[in-house]
Amino acid sequence: MPKKILVVAGDAGGGSAMAPVVKKLLSDPFWEVSIFAYRQSVALFSQQQIPHVALSDATTTQEIAMNLAEIQPDVLCLATSANGVDLEKLFLQQAKERNIPSLSIMDFWANYSIRYHLNGETILPNVISVIDEEMCKEMIACGFSDSILHICGHPILEETLASRGSVSPELHGALRVLFVSQPVFPDWNSPDFEKLYRGFSKKTVLPLLVESLEEISTHTGKEIELVIRTHPRETNEDFSWISSSKIKITVDSKAALSGFALIVGMDSMLLVETCMRGAVTVSLLPGITPETDVLPTNRWGLSLPIYEEAQIQPQLERALFDQNLRAELLQKQSQFSLPANAVARIIDLLRSLIPSPSLLNP
Repeated sequence: MPKKILVVAGDAGGGSAMAPVVKKLLSDPFWEVSIFAYRQSVALFSQQQIPHVALSDATTTQEIAMNLAEIQPDVLCLATSANGVDLEKLFLQQAKERNIPSLSIMDFWANYSIRYHLNGETILPNVISVIDEEMCKEMIACGFSDSILHICGHPILEETLASRGSVSPELHGALRVLFVSQPVFPDWNSPDFEKLYRGFSKKTVLPLLVESLEEISTHTGKEIELVIRTHPRETNEDFSWISSSKIKITVDSKAALSGFALIVGMDSMLLVETCMRGAVTVSLLPGITPETDVLPTNRWGLSLPIYEEAQIQPQLERALFDQNLRAELLQKQSQFSLPANAVARIIDLLRSLIPSPSLLNP
């Protein structure tokens, strides 16, 4: 008889990391798979033709309890979110009350503790799939027990690494620069804004980027096109306020991560992916220090971080025209690796959580 597994994913990063795992589970007769998605994971799973039940942000604890009672899963496989809705946490809470084992998948090197905090309490699964040794050490430093942390890699980044190659074009003709946006966090009107604001957002970074590219275009005589790739939680209208008379600006929610002389962003997960693909990548983080920078590729030397406003224009110019710098970044990217076979490792962990028949029937 197949083992019943219940999958939950919300944010885009978590759903993206979960998708290859879910596809493998669906193809394996060992499993009977029930999939719940909310927020960005609904569209992500739909695009990949992954069957699922869409949940609203208003889903209650009682409704989650009813789903668990109806499905009676043997194990839960959860993404991790910190979006204020956090249905993964509610499913985890209800599963723990019913002694249903669970695994969660970490998809990014940041916000470790907040992913497991619910109403002032810490709620942990039986095991956590972490990406690499660095993440494991960082989570232990945050108070997580090493006994529940298992290094498995990253399903999506593994696929990206497998097909990696330089995607930064030769610098001839118009220079195309991609800005990878991410939503403002926290909301500008949030009462916790001053406490949670990290010192930068698209509202502060994008004007600095445009101004710098205008200066570069003026004194080099190079035509520059800036393409803004929106986050799934953003719309084109969110960028109606940005304009330029000196460079071309377009907004494209589906802009590819290739064909650009330079990829620029803040600390989006997509910047990790562009580094894995082999693209010259810049991280604009004015107002913070390296000690508070959460983008791992900056620490690894795979991307170029800029922490001071005064350095944005000269450093962007270096990233565009300094061939030694570009070659150094691409060389480091080409040598980078992550633990292999992430999907298989995660599924092996899920299997290990299911009690053997001898334990169920002593």
